[in-house]
Order: sequence, then C-alpha cells, then structure tokens
Amino acid sequence: GIDREDFKRVLGDAQFCSATYRLFKLPVDYKKYGGGKVIYNGQLPGHEEEFQMDHLTSLRAENPTCLSGELVTLLRASRLAEEFEFDPSAETVCCVKVTEGENPFDVIQQKREKGEKIESACCGPKIGCC
Repeated sequence: GIDREDFKRVLGDAQFCSATYRLFKLPVDYKKYGGGKVIYNGQLPGHEEEFQMDHLTSLRAENPTCLSGELVTLLRASRLAEEFEFDPSAETVCCVKVTEGENPFDVIQQKREKGEKIESACCGPKIGCC
C-alpha cells in the first residue's frame, strides 16, 4: 500500500504493482521437450539453497522438481543448463499445472494473507529502488 500521506491524498486508493519478466530467447533449432524431473545443483552464486524461477516455480538445491515441458525446454536451451540435471525418464509421468494470466494484485494479496514478505522494490531491500 501507499504509506506517505501526501501521496495518499493525490492517489486515493490507487494500487501499484511492479513485475519483472525473465525473457529467454530459444535457438532456432531447439528441441521441444516434454515435462520432466529437474534437479538444481545449487551452484549459482547467491542461490545456493534455492533458485526462484518465477513466483510459482522454486527449485531447491538437490531436490527433484517436476516442471512443464515449456520450462524444461527453456532451461535446457539456456546458459543455465549446466546448473541442472534433467531426468528424461520422467517425461511421461511428470505433470505440472501452469497458471497463465495471473493478476499480480491477486498474487500480492495472497502473499499478504499468508503473512509472506513482500519486497518494496524490484531490486530488494539491500540495493534500493530500481
């Protein structure tokens, strides 16, 4: 919410949400994979315990995680591929439901209701505002 009273007078009950999109460009000749089990090795600096792919997908180090075919394809084609182990035998048994078009205001509200921390800026508290 808006904390400063002078801003509240001008903005009323306006809401603001900042979203960061992580975009990946797949090579022209990429192979499309089915969903499968992926294990993150925990070697990315600053992400030794967990790699947060997006607000719905978190990969804990050394923990098998089922991902959709879209995410498996993206990770295999990315510069991050060597940070993951891909289990091709799980392609036919791994199932993931993906939420598309999710309202960012709803995501923030759900986090508030669960008591989860919501960063005040996209850069996080140590760096400050973007």
